Amino acid sequence: MSKSKRSQLEVQQQQQPPHHQLPASLRIEYSEAYHSYSGLLPQADEMAKYEVLHKGMTAQMLTYVQGQATHRHSIEKSYVDSRIQREKWGQGLAFVIVLVALGCATTIALKSPDSAPAASVAVAIVGGTLALITGMFITGHWKEKAETDAKRKSEMADPPDAKQRKLSHSGRRKR
Repeated sequence: MSKSKRSQLEVQQQQQPPHHQLPASLRIEYSEAYHSYSGLLPQADEMAKYEVLHKGMTAQMLTYVQGQATHRHSIEKSYVDSRIQREKWGQGLAFVIVLVALGCATTIALKSPDSAPAASVAVAIVGGTLALITGMFITGHWKEKAETDAKRKSEMADPPDAKQRKLSHSGRRKR
């Protein structure tokens, strides 16, 4: 900025009265208040206001929240039950696969007892099957743990309106 422009700006600023010296009719005061809460039910004082406006509203809210909790619990229970069923089926099918592999290996070993290649094929069938099934169970548990950890992290993350919530703790804010 040039020297002449700077001096003109300083003169203009000196000519304008500071904010507190302005007449009350020209002053503008701006304030904001944010109120928020988390959860299914409003705070107690809010519920009391609802009850004044509409008798029985608090009971309706409580009934609604109880219904939501019951619904959520039934969904979680069905999810857990289906996971248990799936794991039981997986274990049962793994057992059947191991039995079939052992049967094949035993048949190959009994058909040619003096053959070294037949014995190595039988060992490969059994070892490969056991390694495959063990690997599937291990990676399945890793994936399940990763999904659980990701879900937990997403639940712990700040929601998009976190700044608004932080302001609500300070009460009123004036500009």
